[in-house]
Amino acid sequence: MFDVGGGELLLILLAIIILFGPKKIPEVARFLGKGIRQFRQAQSEIQTQISKIQQEVSDEINVVKKEIVNSSSDASVKPENLIRQELPKNQENQGNQGNDKIQ
Repeated sequence: MFDVGGGELLLILLAIIILFGPKKIPEVARFLGKGIRQFRQAQSEIQTQISKIQQEVSDEINVVKKEIVNSSSDASVKPENLIRQELPKNQENQGNQGNDKIQ
């Protein structure tokens, strides 16, 4: 992430020692460690919340898809549609049977 070489790192450490002194360095390190830990926890919580939201949205989408599939498949199973499909067949069969009786 950061391109920090050995000389640059040594210069940074020297600046920290001069600014804070050798006695304050452990306190500063603890403070930085706690801050980084809290930042990572917050980041993890946000990622967890985003994952939950994604799962909820995905579940809702699946429910809507199932409703669409069921409603489109139910349209062909409705009694009215079945009757409409069967009427022309029955009329043809009755017409053919009537012709057979006449002959």
